[in-house]
Order: sequence, then structure tokens, then C-alpha cells
Amino acid sequence: MSENKKNESFNVAWVEVGRPIGKYARNNMRIMGKMFPNLKQYLISDSTMAINSATVIDTRYVPLSNRTKEFLAKEKTWPHRQQYFWLGTTSRFFHLYDAMKFYGLENVLHLETDSVLLDETPIRGFFQVENDYDLAYPLQASGIGCASILLVKNHEGLSKFLDFVLANWTRNGVDDMSLLGEFSMRKEVRVLPTWPDKTEGDYFYDAQSIGKYYLGTDARNCRLPFSKRGIIDRREGAIFPMLLNSENIWRIRRNYSQTSIQLKNGSHFYSLVNIHIHSKHIPKHPRALTFLLNLGFGPRIPMVWRIGLFDRNVFAERLISFISRRLLRRRNFQERIFR
Repeated sequence: MSENKKNESFNVAWVEVGRPIGKYARNNMRIMGKMFPNLKQYLISDSTMAINSATVIDTRYVPLSNRTKEFLAKEKTWPHRQQYFWLGTTSRFFHLYDAMKFYGLENVLHLETDSVLLDETPIRGFFQVENDYDLAYPLQASGIGCASILLVKNHEGLSKFLDFVLANWTRNGVDDMSLLGEFSMRKEVRVLPTWPDKTEGDYFYDAQSIGKYYLGTDARNCRLPFSKRGIIDRREGAIFPMLLNSENIWRIRRNYSQTSIQLKNGSHFYSLVNIHIHSKHIPKHPRALTFLLNLGFGPRIPMVWRIGLFDRNVFAERLISFISRRLLRRRNFQERIFR
């Protein structure tokens, strides 16, 4: 399974540990296989589910490194109830490191399972060109990193970030995003642009903000089971002023099996490399993806557009929960996940 570092291609890695593989994640891998059939996909997971479009690396058969053992043994006090979530989002870097080290994987593109790759050109270029970067990823806001798309040359480079996590994990108020933000100041990290910039070339990246604004948020975060659109991040350094610019001209293009998103800035069109579909409405086929993108980026009826798509899975989950808890009064009811 070892890959030559000088290979013209690169590997794609998804990490899902501690929870079932969602339908949207499987759809994303299927779309990846159709749009970029030459890319090798790996799913790093403790699930026994077979994925046709990806090679499953079972974490139960991957030796834990000393770094991973140290991280899992650390105790951290959390001021909120999202301990399991943030522990999982940070431990994925350790599972990725262990898999890369054990199987000799290099030139790895890590994507979150709701982040869809649209253009491989700049990714391939990053791994082909000689540079001093070990990692590359965008910032969602000032000091807030985002691993929805993360480029990793080799496990040695990733180990530097893991050591940084281990040294700072027990600090109050830190999570993987704030640590990525701090670590981005290192010379080994290339910060990927989140908006067109002539000095950065013809490509830019979605650190969740673009996808959440145009395609909606996760309906589980909304009172009604709709994936609300138009949500913006108002933190310093976020791209919300650009998103609210009414003069933005987006172009959705489809060429055979591939779908692209381009933004006109001045007289030039820039290509979006990935789109983070926070709503989880990821279809099975590229043609359906094109339709979804046109709904979000195309002409809109303001109120209808802002409400977003109805999420029947979230509706079903809430309906079953209501019936079981309120009507049948089942005390030991466990939530069911349909996507």
C-alpha cells in the first residue's frame, strides 16, 4: 500500500472513528470516485462497513503510536457538553498519523466527510512542487484553522502538529480549530486562501463559510428541520463582507463527470477547490450535485432561499423521538440516526 512520494498523483484520506459512516459520507466518496477516478481513497475507521469506492483502513488493526496513546490518556476539563465531539475532531489527526506511518502513505489530502473536492489541480501542484511546507489548510477566521481540507506531505510533518497538540491540549478553551490557527503561524504551514487573491493564483478554498452560506447549515442546528441558508461567520478575519457583496458572480459548470464552481473577481474567474456542504445534503451522483449547487448559488427568491432545503431525515428523527419520549414515555429511548 506504500505510495511513492514523487508519484504524480496523491491519496485521499477520510477519517471517521467512533461513529457510524453516514450516508452523506458514502455519497461523497462515491462522487469522488466518479469525478476523480484516478485518485486512491482511504477510509480510516473503526467501522466494519465495506465501502466500494474506498479502501477501508480498520483502526483496530493499526498500532497506536506513542503520541496517540498519550493523547487518549490525557484528561481535559470542558466548559460545555460537546466533549465527545471536540475529542473526536482532534483525535482524527492522530488516527491519520498512525495510518500514514503504518502503511507508508505520503502526499495525502484529508477531507472531512461533508467536504466535496471540485478541483484537483492545485492539490496535485502542491505535492509536485518542491517546497518547505509540511501541511496546508485554510483559516475560517483569524486564529481559527479548518481541516475540512488538509494537505499532508508525510507522517513526519504531521507529527509536528501532533506534538503541538499534546503540549497545549489541556489549556482552557482550546480545541483542534484554535490549535490549527495557532500552528498556522509556523513556517512549515501554508495557509490556503479562502477568497480570490491574485497573489495566491487562480484557486481558493472553502473553510466551511461558503458552503454554509450558500448551501445551508446542518438542520440539526435549527429549530425547524430545514437547512437554513445565509448563515455567516462575523468573527474577525472571516470572509462574511465578501459573501454579502451583491455583485458576486458565481458560475456552476459541468464537464462530463466533473462539476466546478467559479467566482468572477474583476475580469477573471477563480476556481473553488472544495465545497464544505455543512447541511449534509450530498447526493450520489455529480449530476445531482450540479443541481444542488445551482439551487444554492443560482437565482433566488429571498425568503424561500434562506429557509433552505427540508431535511426529511432530521424530521423523521425528531418525530420518532417525540413519539417515544412524549407519547410512549420510554425512558431508555436511544436516538436514531437516519443519514
